[in-house]
Amino acid sequence: MVDYGGWDHVIPCLGRDPSISKAAVELLYELLQERSCWNVSVCRKLSQQGSAILFLVTLLKGQVRESAVYAEKILNKLVEIDEENISWAAKSGWYKPLIDRIVQGQENVSSPLKFHSMPLAA
Repeated sequence: MVDYGGWDHVIPCLGRDPSISKAAVELLYELLQERSCWNVSVCRKLSQQGSAILFLVTLLKGQVRESAVYAEKILNKLVEIDEENISWAAKSGWYKPLIDRIVQGQENVSSPLKFHSMPLAA
């Protein structure tokens, strides 16, 4: 699914009504898992999709707790594997990773954060 453009079908579902969003985020979570650990290659592919972070942040802030839990797990992994995702998350309205990074201080940071412009999806 990942290799054949399946993201194009799953990611927009994250922004739909709560039941579809819940199913989409659960499917996405399962795709990112490989034998009870994260499939880093697939996570890297997902992190290249700026709209995915926007939709995941929207779910994180939403009313459906189960979706928020999955969204937060995925977002935390995306931030862990690529620090540029910290800026994408902040631009989407989720500041926790940015605040955590600031609190940690610069001694653990190998390079400064780069903020890129991200078009907001409708």
